Amino acid sequence: MPPQISQTDEVIKTKTHDNVDAYLDNEMRHQKGGFVLLQAVLHACAAAQDQGSALPPPHVANAAYGPHERNVLDLWKAPSNRPTPLVIFIHGGGFSRGDKGGLSPVLLSECLRRGISVAAINYRYSTQAPYPGPMMDSARAIQFLRNRAAEWNLDPKVFGATGGSGRSRHLALARISR
Repeated sequence: MPPQISQTDEVIKTKTHDNVDAYLDNEMRHQKGGFVLLQAVLHACAAAQDQGSALPPPHVANAAYGPHERNVLDLWKAPSNRPTPLVIFIHGGGFSRGDKGGLSPVLLSECLRRGISVAAINYRYSTQAPYPGPMMDSARAIQFLRNRAAEWNLDPKVFGATGGSGRSRHLALARISR
């Protein structure tokens, strides 16, 4: 059975990058909750093409959230007087390759422009930590970010995530929406 496509997904497919601002502004006016905002930004950025630009240096680089050398994350903080939502990038790679450096420059710039901070995490590969090790690393990174929320001006109640192929398993165990 093919996956169901939501009305929002259909609308996003028809939007061009030039119309993203109007679409997101409309979503923010008519929807409640930070998750909907994050979802709209993520969909809009996924529709945009990366221009091959480099990532700017993070505000927090290689912060250790656990004991393993791969338990590190980078954080780009959106300028704001109030705590900001956070998008967490969890790289793909079949749990055996990949890196936080795979974060899309378009996703990063669009989120920051809209007042949404961005974190990119590394986790242990399945060859270094068998199941459920990589997923537990993602949960630990989220917990670490929530524990540092006040220090880093993040709203711990408005975290969302995106990423590559292994992301869905990470999110299922990490339960990002809680």
